[in-house]
Amino acid sequence: MVAVSPFQSCAERPLKGILATSILMLGLLAAWQPAMAGPAPLRDAPVVWYADDMNPIPVPKDNEQPLLKSEYSATISRPIARAFNPVRWIQGGGTALVVNSLGEVPNSTFFTNRMGLRSLSVEELTTGPGADGPDLSEPWTIIGAKMGGVSMGFRIKDASGQVWLLKFDPPDHPGQSIRAGVVSNLIVNACGYHTPVDRLVIFDREHLQVGEGASIRAVRGVGGDLQLTEANLDSVLQATNSFFAGQYHALASKFLSGKPVGVVRAKGKRKDDPNDTVPHEMRRDWRGLRIICSWINHIDMKDANSLAMYIGEPGEGYVKRYLIDFASTLGTSGAESFAKFGFEHGLDFQATTRRIFTFGLSHDDWQEIAWPEHLSEVGFWSSERFDPTKWRSISPQSSFANCDDHDAYWATKIISSFTDEDLRILVEQGHYQDERSVDWITTHLTARRDIIARTWFDRLAPLDFFVHGEDALTGHDLGAERGVYPDTTPQYRWRVRPVDAERSGDDWSAWTDASTLAMDPTSGLAACSDDQPFLAISWQVNRGDQWQGPVTVYLASRSGRIVAVDR
Repeated sequence: MVAVSPFQSCAERPLKGILATSILMLGLLAAWQPAMAGPAPLRDAPVVWYADDMNPIPVPKDNEQPLLKSEYSATISRPIARAFNPVRWIQGGGTALVVNSLGEVPNSTFFTNRMGLRSLSVEELTTGPGADGPDLSEPWTIIGAKMGGVSMGFRIKDASGQVWLLKFDPPDHPGQSIRAGVVSNLIVNACGYHTPVDRLVIFDREHLQVGEGASIRAVRGVGGDLQLTEANLDSVLQATNSFFAGQYHALASKFLSGKPVGVVRAKGKRKDDPNDTVPHEMRRDWRGLRIICSWINHIDMKDANSLAMYIGEPGEGYVKRYLIDFASTLGTSGAESFAKFGFEHGLDFQATTRRIFTFGLSHDDWQEIAWPEHLSEVGFWSSERFDPTKWRSISPQSSFANCDDHDAYWATKIISSFTDEDLRILVEQGHYQDERSVDWITTHLTARRDIIARTWFDRLAPLDFFVHGEDALTGHDLGAERGVYPDTTPQYRWRVRPVDAERSGDDWSAWTDASTLAMDPTSGLAACSDDQPFLAISWQVNRGDQWQGPVTVYLASRSGRIVAVDR
């Protein structure tokens, strides 16, 4: 018998008539029940912050697909499958998994909590996955060509024996993608995702020497590989157009430790990794990534720009997931930038259909975006016309398609935790030659952050990070603390009731108004019983027009710990 996945639609399987369709719909609905179910029962136990996904496993096989097959699946077959999936008509993408009782994502081989749950120091922000670039104490040895992608590059070995990928900008856009790649790598790493060490390096011609048998792939792969010699290396470097103030500029990406075992697919899970138990399109960290990508305009987020690494000795290790290659961010691209990047998929059926039926007269928001021509290091990067609810990557992603308001709120908490100063410090790591480029990118990165925060804090009340002390339950209003709602004075109110593990209880108490996000739960906890051992405290906030919420905090009467938060 073939197992039927609730995430596989009619378009992905042959059907035998209307009867088969009806049976399939019923089966899909039945299979979907776990995702449609309510929250897990309350338990008086510590909140889970670590996923159990680093158990020893055999080395998996490489799961990377040919790029054409992967892009066909992402761009055509999966979108059609979603469009004709009856479950999605009813339930959408389903409730995210790999989420603890507070709505947070536990640390795992996919994600590690950083910004959002705490602030990072300047050193932590600028260090990211690693502080240092290639060792410059001796010349680097070119050992081969950069594999994959469209930009020119080398594989080099430094004096310490570390192998790095040296990447250059497209010759027509010098100084853009390598700097954006460094900045976005640090941002994504600070958000909690695993990334390689990407550093901007500035070097002289004397810092490169050709190793025996080294070759390089011609630009865009035309003409095959070129055998490198000391005699022709100068012309190759000159073709990169990456010469600034007497030195060459490039992005150096450190090869990751471990054994590469393919990519991290946006849909499904690895069958040869027992630790990978949840379909990736159902993971909150992979769904919420859509909002982070919209922030930095990471248009080229696809399976091929991820990497799964086996860490440890064979049979004793586990798989760790990385995001790689951030050249197509902040308005830039590894090839050529276009204003519509971020507004449409590369093959966008909806936009194409609209233009056909309006005879090309329809007006698109991206047509209002102008390239800042006075800033050669900046691509089509702006906060104007930015709507995070409509943002699109070049290739559709199954996990992005499932992103709902709760996933977006989780990502927004991370994004909104970056201060203006944090963002400027991060942009400065790109070592832009023109200070105006730093100003431009920082300004629009900040504005896009604020647009994202307002969008999802309007939808879900940003009352969060509650703490139960000796005599009070206190929380944080992220909307007020992070300046999302200036010139407003928030008012709060709360009500309580004892509940059982299924969150059922008697009538709520009357609302009690408060000027701060604090209340004394002592009397409410005293009213709890063996049958109703939890105290539900429901909060709402009013910023001048209406009450928003509720956000419900659950306290265990015996331990006094916060065991869950619902919103």
